[in-house]
Amino acid sequence: MRTTASILSFLVLLSGCGGSKVVREEPAKLLNFAPEMRVKQLWTADSGASAVKSAVILTPALYDNVVYTSDPEGRVRAFSTNNGRELWETHVGRPVTGGIAAGDGLVIVVTKKGEVIALDRKDGKQRWASRLSSQSLAPAAVASGVVVVQSVDGKLTALSTADGKRLWRYERTEPPLSLYGTASPVIVADAVLSGFASGKVVAVHIQNGKLLW
Repeated sequence: MRTTASILSFLVLLSGCGGSKVVREEPAKLLNFAPEMRVKQLWTADSGASAVKSAVILTPALYDNVVYTSDPEGRVRAFSTNNGRELWETHVGRPVTGGIAAGDGLVIVVTKKGEVIALDRKDGKQRWASRLSSQSLAPAAVASGVVVVQSVDGKLTALSTADGKRLWRYERTEPPLSLYGTASPVIVADAVLSGFASGKVVAVHIQNGKLLW
C-alpha cells in the first residue's frame, strides 16, 4: 500500500509540473545611439588552421608592431601591423595548445605535451625548448628575463629567457573536478599574478617564486 501511495503521489506531482506554464521574459528594447567611432578594416591575413575542433583558444600576441599567431597544427606566423605583410612563418612540428606570447626578444608557444618552445622574434628560428610537468592551455607571460607558464596540474613554472632552464616553481593543490583550462599569468613589476582552479588568486615574486600574498 505504501508503495502504491508513493507512486500515486509522484504521478500527481509530475502531472502538476507538466501543466505549469513557462513564463518568458520579454527581451529588453534596443536603444538608439550615435556611434562615437567607426571601425575600418585595414588588412586581413591567414593565421592557419582553425582551433575550434581542437577545443583550444589560441589568441594572437602583439609585440613591437608585429602580430604573432599560432595554430593547433604548430604553425607560427609573424605579420606587420602596418600592412599585414607576413614577415616569417615557421612550424614547431607539434600540436600547439597554449596561446602565443611575446616579449624579451622571444615568441613563446606551448605544445600539447607540455613543451615550451621559444622562437626568435626576428626570424622565427628556435632558440630553446623546455618541458613542463603537464599541459598548458593559456598564454605564457614574458618579462624581466623570465617566462612564466601555468600548467593544468596547478603548477606555475618560471623559465629563463636565455636558455629555458627552470628558475622556480610554485604549486597549489587543484580540486579533483574543475573546468578544462588554465589561467594566464600576468606580470606586474616584480610580481606574477595568477588564478587557480581552487578559486585562489596569488602573487609571487618573479625572480624566486616566493609567495607575496
